[in-house]
Amino acid sequence: MLTQHLHLAAGVSTNTSKEAVVPNIRFLDLLYRFRWWMRTVICAYPSVYLPIAARRHPLLVRKDTEIVFEGFFRCGNTFAFEAFKMAQSRPVRTARHIHAPAQVLFAARHGLPVLITLRDPVDCIPSLLLFEPRISAGLALSAYYRYYTRVAPVLDHCVVAPFEQITADFSSVCRRLNHKYGTQFGVFDHSAANVEACMNRLEQLTRGHFGELLEDKTCRPSSGRDRRKMDLAAEAEQDKRLGNLLRQAREAYQACLARYESDMV
Repeated sequence: MLTQHLHLAAGVSTNTSKEAVVPNIRFLDLLYRFRWWMRTVICAYPSVYLPIAARRHPLLVRKDTEIVFEGFFRCGNTFAFEAFKMAQSRPVRTARHIHAPAQVLFAARHGLPVLITLRDPVDCIPSLLLFEPRISAGLALSAYYRYYTRVAPVLDHCVVAPFEQITADFSSVCRRLNHKYGTQFGVFDHSAANVEACMNRLEQLTRGHFGELLEDKTCRPSSGRDRRKMDLAAEAEQDKRLGNLLRQAREAYQACLARYESDMV
């Protein structure tokens, strides 16, 4: 009886027939998508989002934060943070894993160091769709576009690091941070052994969060992501609206990449 009441409270039918269960599952998925979309909209505004997020996110930016790690989902955020942490000789107060432009805008306003991770939506969106199977490609692409257009005005204050540089030469990213902000953060030694140690740490985090190492959740390359990447390209060709969203997302990516390229000249 208690289980039945819990199902009813959650909006899940206690009728076990397929016809009764599927509509409720779809409703819960739609509710999840709405909440995910709402969060990606609100998180662009510091005065609105940060007071709300402070109640549940201990990793949120503060005035005494020493460095902010930010970027859209599946853009190398966790690798960047873990590699950075490995290189430090002391604990560093960081803000991370929030995926909110509000953090970047707050940090820029208060003169805090910010590392913005960046990845082509053609690559990161398929990875996100595998990680978050309940959201749609259109929803993910719209969120990507909002994220990077919102942070674009303050990129002069930030260090932009493309996914390719993060995963191939993070030591240069550390040096760029120190050069821009006059800091003395430890520089990651991007050796094969250190990269493997960092990847092992990422897999430990995945196991700790999901109870096992799932291919769709891990940060290592996978055949599933390659297949989803091809699927997204095919869907964008067939669906005009999705094609436009992908084009807009790639334009936002190119604009941020241009900021990185100008810094490297």
